[in-house]
Amino acid sequence: MLPKDLESFRYSGSLTTPPFTEGVRWVVLAEPLEASKEQIAAHLEVFPTGNSREEQPLNGRVVVTDLEADDD
Repeated sequence: MLPKDLESFRYSGSLTTPPFTEGVRWVVLAEPLEASKEQIAAHLEVFPTGNSREEQPLNGRVVVTDLEADDD
């Protein structure tokens, strides 16, 4: 299921569901994964109101990446 290219962004944050506990190390792949309409529908059956909260400000957190710099 994971792409061959595992370049990512990483930062420290918190859970996106209550109790929003801090100390979570997030790794976000640079290449997005795709899901079918059926997969999304199945997810919504389990999590009808979603499973995350709105975006939070960085509040001084540092985001690091292993992506190559774009020379454009």
